[in-house]
Amino acid sequence: MAGIKIDNSVLVEVEEFGRPEYQGGGGANKEQVDKLLNIIKSSPYLTIMANSATQLKTGDYYQNNQQYYQGEHYMEGFRLETGKEKEGAFTTQRMVKIKQTLLENPDKHYYAVFAAGHELRHALDRVYDYFSGPFLDSMIDKSKQPEPRDYTAEVVALIRYERNSESRAELAGFNAVVSALWEQHHRKPTWEEIYSAAPEYMGNFIVEDGNVNNPVYAPNPSLAFDKDGYLSLDNARNLEAIGARFFDNPSVPDGYPDRIAAQAIRAAIRFEQQEHGSGSKPCFNMQELGRHGVDKASLQVNDVDFGLIRDCSPQPAAAYNPTAVEALRAKPAAGSHTPEPKPEPAPKPEQKQEQEQSAPSFDFDF
Repeated sequence: MAGIKIDNSVLVEVEEFGRPEYQGGGGANKEQVDKLLNIIKSSPYLTIMANSATQLKTGDYYQNNQQYYQGEHYMEGFRLETGKEKEGAFTTQRMVKIKQTLLENPDKHYYAVFAAGHELRHALDRVYDYFSGPFLDSMIDKSKQPEPRDYTAEVVALIRYERNSESRAELAGFNAVVSALWEQHHRKPTWEEIYSAAPEYMGNFIVEDGNVNNPVYAPNPSLAFDKDGYLSLDNARNLEAIGARFFDNPSVPDGYPDRIAAQAIRAAIRFEQQEHGSGSKPCFNMQELGRHGVDKASLQVNDVDFGLIRDCSPQPAAAYNPTAVEALRAKPAAGSHTPEPKPEPAPKPEQKQEQEQSAPSFDFDF
């Protein structure tokens, strides 16, 4: 992969990154521009991605046989990410954003390589095409159906799409770092070298074992590495392993499933009200969303108004009432002389307590 030349289309976008008119609005100073260029050049894998993202274009979009908008490059430029919680982002304007501190700290070089690889993968996968196409189409179709309109399937579909997208982006970030290490050492990097390049990111890929004085590094056995240390973005095993460790991570408050579900629910509210008036409430199976990692409290943090939606989770079956059933069985038919059975002795207090504890419980408070 060595010897990959950076395309002029990338150089144009890097130069634009440093224009004075963009400084203060996501633009960079000369030192940050030079660092970004060095980051892209340091990893042949990253260079290939940047070349493709600035050369490939979406198709022109036509509506009623008239051109609605011209096609755009998969990536339209670079900007600084100034948010405290984000290392990078890919925006609806098709901008790749890299955290400012990653471009200023020499010790964060490989972190910046990883972040750029992650966001460029989103650009190449054209992630926003799904939002503006299949997702919105399914929402509009559902809003036109008769009651009850249950949008759960649309929310789950978006969560699954995002899970796959984020897994691919993480794998691309990892590969970008491995490529940069190959370029630096002119050989396959060791697992320790890969891990040490960006420890905060590499824990999902490389296992650190042993003690503090004598750590041992090994590939995550859940992943399928090739002979050169890379990970395929199309391998189902890799996608599932990274999806479970990165996307599904329950230790992250207000994580991916919650934020994505909140976006989808807010969109459903909007389409529902546009079609049926402000009093109409879309329906969601909150139990099913819970199985996909969605938490009610986190939805509220993400501006979901539960007064504007309905919970259509299936209700539990009526509880078995042995007293009522036995009374019906004991009641003699008209004209019969069947004697009444003797009442069963009441269970001992400790037996009753044990029965109540082992009974299944249903929690609808997500």
